[in-house]
Amino acid sequence: MRISIDSKQIVDNVVNKTKEVYECNYKYLNNKHIVSYIENSEDGDTRVIIRFNHDEVVIKKKGVTNTEMQFKKKEITTVDYRTPMGALIMEFSTSGISLLESDGSITLGLKYDIIMDGNVISNNKISINIL
Repeated sequence: MRISIDSKQIVDNVVNKTKEVYECNYKYLNNKHIVSYIENSEDGDTRVIIRFNHDEVVIKKKGVTNTEMQFKKKEITTVDYRTPMGALIMEFSTSGISLLESDGSITLGLKYDIIMDGNVISNNKISINIL
């Protein structure tokens, strides 16, 4: 299987878009979709596990980056995001989670703001396709 991740981030009215594609493993267990893959970077590899349903998305990263990010509809969650450069404490204000399941593919949509020190620093939209 393959996972395609399209991201759009707006910071200070500047739009940044990225697209990443990885080979992945997929299973459906306990009413949740579970996808795992290896994210490659110059600094090394990070194992990523995404668990999701219509109401919640949890992204766990272990390796170069270590974190567990939780997104719940209409809620603010706090994240301890650890990178080789140090730890960042941030909040995610999730405004939307969408899930479309069809024969042979799954599309997950996620809209959220990143908040640091009480200020919104970015607006984010991610579309994840599993084929």
